[in-house]
Amino acid sequence: LSVLYTVSTFLGGLVPPSLIVVESRSWHRRKMETEIIALEHSFLKVPHEQISKTSRAVQQLVDSEVQLVTSKLEQIVSQASSTPPLAIAKEIDDLMQQLLNLKEQVNGLEEVEQHLLETAALRIEHLNEGMTIEVGSQHADLWKQQRLDRIICDHLLRVGQYYTAEELAKLAGIEGFTNLSIFKTSKEIEDALEQKDCGPALLWCAANQSRLSKLKSTLEFKLHMQNYVRRVTSGDRSGAIEYAKAHFGNHTGRHLKDIQVAMALLVFKKPTVARQFELLSDNRWDGLVQQFRRNIFALHSLSGQSVLDVTLQAGLSILKNHGCQQATERNADCPVCVQQMNTLATNLPFSNHTISRLVCWMSGDLMNEDNPPMSLPNGNVYGRNALEAMAAERDGQIRCPRTERDYPFSKAQKVYIM
Repeated sequence: LSVLYTVSTFLGGLVPPSLIVVESRSWHRRKMETEIIALEHSFLKVPHEQISKTSRAVQQLVDSEVQLVTSKLEQIVSQASSTPPLAIAKEIDDLMQQLLNLKEQVNGLEEVEQHLLETAALRIEHLNEGMTIEVGSQHADLWKQQRLDRIICDHLLRVGQYYTAEELAKLAGIEGFTNLSIFKTSKEIEDALEQKDCGPALLWCAANQSRLSKLKSTLEFKLHMQNYVRRVTSGDRSGAIEYAKAHFGNHTGRHLKDIQVAMALLVFKKPTVARQFELLSDNRWDGLVQQFRRNIFALHSLSGQSVLDVTLQAGLSILKNHGCQQATERNADCPVCVQQMNTLATNLPFSNHTISRLVCWMSGDLMNEDNPPMSLPNGNVYGRNALEAMAAERDGQIRCPRTERDYPFSKAQKVYIM
C-alpha cells in the first residue's frame, strides 16, 4: 500500500489512496471467499444437516401420532352405539393425554431446532465478519486467533482428544463454533466398540437407517455379523442360529456370500478359508470403529480430514524441495526442514517453482548480485557475505559447516549461473 501511495503521489494523484484501500479490501474479500469455499464447507454444512434431521424427526413424530389418534377416533365413532358413555369419555381423555405428550415432545424438538438455527446464524456472522474486517487491525488479529482455536479444536476432536478440545472451546469461548455434540456421540460409540460392544452402534444405525441406506452403508450388517461371530466363538451355536434368522434375512440380497461363509462356522470347529479367518480376527473391531467414524462424518457432512491437516499439507507441499529430504541440505529457517514437519511432508509432492531463488545455507540470505554465490573446493556453495564474515573472524580461514573442513578464503570461487 505504501508503494502504491508513493506512486500515486508521484503521478499527481492519478491513483487516489481511497481507491487503493478499496482494491485492497476487495482483494481480501475475494481471498476469504475462496478460503471459505475450499475450507469452511463443513463449518456451515453441519448445523444445516442437523436442522434438517431435527425437522424430519418432528414431521415423522407428528405424522405417526396423528395417524394413531385419527385411527382411534374412527374406531370410537364406529363403536359408539355399543360402548358405554363413560368408556368413551375415558378413551377420549387418553387421546387428549396422548396429544399433550406429543405437544411436549414437539416443543422439546423445536427448542433444539431453535438452538441449531442460532448456531448456524452465529457461524455465518463469524465468517462474514472475517470477509469484511479491516486488514491489519487488532480486531482482525483476534478473529484470526479465534479461527485458529476452532481449527485446532476440530483437529483434537478428530484424533480422539475430546476432553482437551472441550476445555479449549470453553477457554476460547468458541463452543458455538465446534461440533462437540457430534463427537461426543462418536466417542461414546467408538469406546463401546473398542470394548467389543455393538449395542450403542446398532441403536445409532437404527436411528439413522434411512440416511445410511442412501449412503449404501454396510455398517449395520457388519455389526450384526460381529454379534453372530461372538456367539459362535463362545459356543452358543443355537443362539447364533437364532440371531442369524432374526438379522440376516434383510441382507441376503447384498451379502449372501458373506452370510454363507459365516454360517459355515457352525459346521467347522476351526476356520478353513481366509474369509473365515478374517471373521474371527480381532482386527475387525478396529475396522468397525473406522467405518462408523466415516459414516457419522458423512451423515453430518464432515470432511474426512481436519482443516488443520489440509492447510498444513498444502503449506508444506508449497515449500518442500529436494534439499528438504537430505539431512546435509536442510535449512534451519525452512519449516519443512524441521524434523517433525519433515516427517509430515515425507509423502507430499515437491513444490513446482518456475522461478528459483538461491538461498545461502549458512546465513539464510538470498544470493544475488549483492551477495553472489561462492563455491568452496569441496563443491559446497555459500553466499559471499557469510564467507567474508567467517573469514574476518578466523584470520582468513573458512570452515565448511557441512564437512567441517577448513579452507583459505582465497580458494572460494564465484559461481556463475547460466
